[in-house]
Amino acid sequence: AGELEVRDGVMKVWGYGHAGATAGASGTVTVSGGVFSNAFKAAQTPLGQASVFYLGNGSGARGTLNVTGGTAAFYSLYSGLSGGHAAINVSGGRLLLCYDLRFSLNSQAMGDEEEDVFTQTGGQVDATYSDNVSIGYGATRLARIRLNGGRFQASGLQGGKAFSGTGLAAFEADGGTLVARK
Repeated sequence: AGELEVRDGVMKVWGYGHAGATAGASGTVTVSGGVFSNAFKAAQTPLGQASVFYLGNGSGARGTLNVTGGTAAFYSLYSGLSGGHAAINVSGGRLLLCYDLRFSLNSQAMGDEEEDVFTQTGGQVDATYSDNVSIGYGATRLARIRLNGGRFQASGLQGGKAFSGTGLAAFEADGGTLVARK
């Protein structure tokens, strides 16, 4: 288990980053001020690979991202891989997605009925530069976006898209603003 909080300044994570990256592990990244950046194209990184940040990667793993202030910037943000689960909570600040968000990716185990939940109650989510935002992206995945405040803008939003089989995605709103841009 591990926790990281960015309160001020700039923290850059090159290449691959993880929160809850092994079977049964949990990890939390909280951005309450300053900048947390994992937003680098392949040409910008020392090893020539685009940055990808993983939340909940591994059977029973759990990853959480909390944005309460400041800016959290990602090139690619993937969650819920290989039987893991994730939660993203935005209540303030800005979540910037430069390429894509694949929320609740890959298959989850049969009988695993836990949802991965993306909750926004304030702040701004900006995915207008990204390819798209996908939820419930893998076979048998269960995912939900709750927009209860703030501003969520994206160039594309799709649910239930799967590599094989069908994922289940829900989008609910009880406040906030959803802006579609291309």
